[in-house]
Amino acid sequence: MNLFEWFWEKVTKPQDEKRIKTLRVPVVAKELNDIPYLDSDHVHHQLDVYSPTTDDTPMPTIIDIHGGGWYYGDKELNKIYCLNLCERGFKIVNISYRLAPSVSLKAQVQDIVSALNHIKEHASEYGIDLNNLFITGDSAGAHLTSLIVNLVSDGDMQAAYGVNIDLKFKAVAYTCAIFDISKLATMPVVKSYFTPLFEKKGAKCDVFPYSCFRPEFSGGIPSLFITCDGDFLKGQTVSGYETYRALGHDAELIYFPKAEQTNPLAHVYNVIQPDWAESKVANDRTADFFRRYVD
Repeated sequence: MNLFEWFWEKVTKPQDEKRIKTLRVPVVAKELNDIPYLDSDHVHHQLDVYSPTTDDTPMPTIIDIHGGGWYYGDKELNKIYCLNLCERGFKIVNISYRLAPSVSLKAQVQDIVSALNHIKEHASEYGIDLNNLFITGDSAGAHLTSLIVNLVSDGDMQAAYGVNIDLKFKAVAYTCAIFDISKLATMPVVKSYFTPLFEKKGAKCDVFPYSCFRPEFSGGIPSLFITCDGDFLKGQTVSGYETYRALGHDAELIYFPKAEQTNPLAHVYNVIQPDWAESKVANDRTADFFRRYVD
């Protein structure tokens, strides 16, 4: 176990376990848990499907990609957040993927694409409306979400990652995102954190040119950006929003300045504390933003 794994396992995980025990657990109509999306025994090659109805009539679906700095977490980390989104009338797919340092960024993207392709193949079984598909992610999960958005529009990127994806998303939401990791991956102070993500090849890794969100390769997908004062990545989220708007694309920003907070909002606040007043506003607006694009 290296220092970064130790931090996530010994510091972050106990805090999350304690926090999760304090949260309200929404009860939804139907859960399909621990579905393998690959012919694999790996625990991170699984997904859940949550539904606000008991039948399998196809309905608008949100796919969620959890955060955790690429090193930590699984679908259980975001389950209560996903159940909260399900309460708002959407079917939810909650995905796990393998983690660094055991696998690279390329492998993580390949896992997520495998999960998405499984969803496409089994959409009728799960009651997923492929014509009304949405995607969201928080922190490193937002970064991975942005790469999926780029992949859909960029065949060269698909070739670099060794994947094939043919899904269309109606809209996307990025919570407290990190969009640009290229500078961090080459900075002496922190580049060792990113070394496993790029297979110890750094900028020479074949996916390095495709490792950051490129708004010009987004297909113009309507995008919601969520952050707050107290989010250490707020600069990246706000910059992503401003760049996206400058391109003329449909974009909204949810931003809570400190003066307007009744709770001590921090990074991924609406995911980790979904019943706080500000979180309810952010999650209601996320659902409303997605509904705007339902056919």
